[in-house]
Amino acid sequence: MANLKKIINEYAYYHQGIIKLTEDMEKCLNILFLIQFISCMLTIVVGLYQISLVPFGSPSFTNMAAFSFAITFEVFMHCSYGDEISFYSAEVAKAAYSCEWIKTDNWSRKNLLLMTLRAQRECSLTFGKFSKINLVLFLNVMRGAFSYFTFLQKMNEELNM
Repeated sequence: MANLKKIINEYAYYHQGIIKLTEDMEKCLNILFLIQFISCMLTIVVGLYQISLVPFGSPSFTNMAAFSFAITFEVFMHCSYGDEISFYSAEVAKAAYSCEWIKTDNWSRKNLLLMTLRAQRECSLTFGKFSKINLVLFLNVMRGAFSYFTFLQKMNEELNM
């Protein structure tokens, strides 16, 4: 029983450290993420627009396609890791509840209950406190970039008529 108390204590301490780290990252980086996501979306839009103006297979086409892919991959990686933070923070509550807490003493039950309650509040990163950084955000960024791209392309067609 003493070993179980030690393990629960270690996990609770470790979990609290992860929560604190996520909160500190959120505090320091949310404005930076806002600026980065907006600039990446604009860069993707301009890159796609430039790609549409040059002939397929030319060096400019290849350069702009590679650059647009790199920026898109960067946004994807941020969103993917943000999604993992949210997913695994929710898994802590499930793991604490799934252990055999009924067979433990009152102290362990209370600590597991507290850990479960705290873990139900999802840890996540946001960009500028507007939206969580996750794969849904990635799809919205790509959807927005493509919408702006089609708008620019339509405007260019109307100007060339």
